[in-house]
Amino acid sequence: VLELWEEAIKESELAVSLSPNNAESIWMLAVTYTRVGRAKEALSLLEKAIRLNPMPPNPYLHEIGTCLRLMGRYTEAIAVLKKVLNRSPDYLNSRLNLIATYVMFGDKEAACIEAAEVLNQSPDFSIARFLKHFPYKDQKILDALRESFRIAGLPE
Repeated sequence: VLELWEEAIKESELAVSLSPNNAESIWMLAVTYTRVGRAKEALSLLEKAIRLNPMPPNPYLHEIGTCLRLMGRYTEAIAVLKKVLNRSPDYLNSRLNLIATYVMFGDKEAACIEAAEVLNQSPDFSIARFLKHFPYKDQKILDALRESFRIAGLPE
């Protein structure tokens, strides 16, 4: 599995080196860095992608929220994720990211409100099904997400 992560980094870095001003390639490298535990580097790349594309699509902002959460910058992460949800209320991944951020920030009540909205939008949601194809190199990140979702009242 380690080889796959290294290959993903290598390929993403190659894409950026071949087209250094391509915001999408930079975003994809940032996503890869986030998944392997390099959130600070990913955030820097995301800022560059936004300079190149000043009307960033929601996935860019979602990933910024993820980086900020992973860096423990919860208040900033909440603000960014709310921005995504104001634009696109059905963006399930950002709502789930917001739930985890609220729990980690210590606001269980807000997390539960967001969890109710997840179940309203997706009544058959399950933590196990969601996390099954959710890649992170560090299992502790997935475990923290799972626990946050449980605390907010989402079904396993």
